Amino acid sequence: MQKMLKTSAEGRKCEFTNCNRILSIYNHERYCHSHLYQMSQEERIRSSLHTELSAALLRQAQDKLHEKLDPASPRQAFEQ
Repeated sequence: MQKMLKTSAEGRKCEFTNCNRILSIYNHERYCHSHLYQMSQEERIRSSLHTELSAALLRQAQDKLHEKLDPASPRQAFEQ
């Protein structure tokens, strides 16, 4: 079975002040690449931790939904 690529939600916007850039589904950060490196190291770490926490919460929600929909089937649709 092929490994699914991790993606983020479509239509997310960079959170940098006055930036309207739409983020790629493959960019898991809260800021576009142009602004990510203008932030301090502390802000980048905080942003990265926020992204990791969001991904973990999303995986938990997917697991619960999968169990609710079909508790008997193996977990394949959401494997990463």
